[in-house]
Amino acid sequence: MTTQHTPGPWHTEPEEWTEGRGIAICDNDGIVAIVDPECEDIAACDEAQANARLIASAPALLKVLEKLVRRAENGDTIEPGWYEIEDAGRIVAEAKGGQLK
Repeated sequence: MTTQHTPGPWHTEPEEWTEGRGIAICDNDGIVAIVDPECEDIAACDEAQANARLIASAPALLKVLEKLVRRAENGDTIEPGWYEIEDAGRIVAEAKGGQLK
């Protein structure tokens, strides 16, 4: 199966065309999507920023889930020390606004 979406990694940054309200989800080549919140002050719109972080984490989450599915399909039992589990935890923390471990 081939990828039907813009490959990651993605990141967020302020978006200029929505008069400073928007948050751009970008790859290395440009904007992939824009979150345009219904709030006047982007700094005060925590929900929009959280949504943008979650959207930006999608390619990384998909990649680690694909790895875990392949291992499960091979009959492996998921173990706490697997690097995929550590990657998933790091990606989830980042999507929730946490820092990289």
